[in-house]
Amino acid sequence: MTTGGTPLNPDVTVADVLALRSLQTLSHISKADYIKFRELSLTYSVPRRFTQLLPGSRWSVTVAGRNLAFWTKYEGKGDPEVQFNPTDAFSISDYAGTPQTRRLSASMRVNF
Repeated sequence: MTTGGTPLNPDVTVADVLALRSLQTLSHISKADYIKFRELSLTYSVPRRFTQLLPGSRWSVTVAGRNLAFWTKYEGKGDPEVQFNPTDAFSISDYAGTPQTRRLSASMRVNF
């Protein structure tokens, strides 16, 4: 047996053994920092010269997207905001979590 090692893992360091004996949870905590491009919408007001023969005084078209992208160094699986068991605040239960869905939409608005 090496100095500081255990019969199960002879390569473990003295610091690891002391951390395990003190019941610290630091080794089970990981950073979950992220940047998320959550929403984007673009609206175009159609000039009146294109809609003068149509009913309505103003026309506009909007294209929107939600949950477009995210960047993270999170070591879990997928999105750090998604948790499989939302009632358990201190576990990594993201193995069965599904990421938030990306949505794209378009709409048209007419003022009368």
